[in-house]
Amino acid sequence: MAGPGGIRAGAVGIGDQVLLSVTNLAVGLALAREMDPQVFGVYVVAFAVSLIGSSVQISLLTDPLVILGAPLPGETQSRYLAALLRLQGMVSMAVAACIGVTGYVLLTLWGAGSPFPMALAGVALSLLPIQLQIFLRAVFFARLKPVAVLWNDLLCSALRLAGLAILLATGSLSVFTVFLTWGIAAVSGFAAGLPFCRDLLRPVHAGLRSTWRQHWRYGRWMLATSGAHWCSGQAPALLASTLLNPAAAAVIKACQYFVAPLNVAFNGLDGVLAPRASKLAAARGEAAVRRFLNIFMAIGASAVALYGLLLLPAAPALLELLYKGRYAGSVAIVGVLLLDALFLALGRAPILRAKVDGNTRRIFAGYAWAAAVGLASLSALAPSLGVLGVAVAAPVSSATLLAYLMLTSTADRARRQTAQAAAQVVSQS
Repeated sequence: MAGPGGIRAGAVGIGDQVLLSVTNLAVGLALAREMDPQVFGVYVVAFAVSLIGSSVQISLLTDPLVILGAPLPGETQSRYLAALLRLQGMVSMAVAACIGVTGYVLLTLWGAGSPFPMALAGVALSLLPIQLQIFLRAVFFARLKPVAVLWNDLLCSALRLAGLAILLATGSLSVFTVFLTWGIAAVSGFAAGLPFCRDLLRPVHAGLRSTWRQHWRYGRWMLATSGAHWCSGQAPALLASTLLNPAAAAVIKACQYFVAPLNVAFNGLDGVLAPRASKLAAARGEAAVRRFLNIFMAIGASAVALYGLLLLPAAPALLELLYKGRYAGSVAIVGVLLLDALFLALGRAPILRAKVDGNTRRIFAGYAWAAAVGLASLSALAPSLGVLGVAVAAPVSSATLLAYLMLTSTADRARRQTAQAAAQVVSQS
């Protein structure tokens, strides 16, 4: 990624994620302002459910696509991506069906008066188009075309915000219509980007099974990781609703929107860094990748610190202004979530190194430990500290993940150095 081209690609990747962050923040703020905290809590839970479907896609399809697909030559890459698009459609429809059936069961058990069944119906209907648009983004990233990602996301974001404005103007705002509008925007984005990837539509007569096996070997531990990640990142919202009330989940989500620009920007930078790190590893080895990623880890941690110094003094006024006073007094929670973002920024380099090495089992083990420690902390702290206890569990979980990754990475490097030294001694003797 060195040189002007690499710098431009990184800047475009970050700019794309800033765009997505602003869009998600605008939607979240509108919902938090206009919805009763109990209803907004339902949206938070429904969004957490939607991330289960996203975790399947990311673990088994798009993450491996970027790592495995970027080094492939032209025709081989086209056949691979065309097969993967079919697999993406099948996986998305299966996950959407599961969510839809869950909503129907809840409707039968709880009746039409419960808001959860309709919320899950919105998630189920929007899942396929949203995941297809995300798949197309991954294709552009694998082909080192971050500018195409930016334009595609610009279209989707504009349509989401226009749809939100229509919902507010017509009094049609609900959890169901918010997800449905998102799905419509994703359909438009996928349709607009597909003409630039016509080879994805080529006939696929074989290769589906072999492609799936390849992705399963790479992604099975990432799928388990996503479950652990979901437990550490989204399960707290469900536990807060259970241990406290749905409004507690709404407080956490309202404060997370202040930190979301950091997390989303780092996710976008990952999309640019991952394929380049994969190529760098093949060309120059593990040490070069480690140096490459450590530079961006230091930049990311500095960015979090600077963002926090700018945000915290203004947080009381922003909470009052943006949420009509509903979540005033939550500055401490914003500060705790900023600490969580710092630990996550420091952990991104060892996670990317493990992905490039194909050591997804280590990532799973790290997230499993983090989830266990985080959920135990939440269960212990929430009854006594309330919402603040739920928030504190997040940086505790992220610090556990960072410690595990750093310790295991250092131990592996020491073992490799010992083995290399022993091999040199044998060769010299």
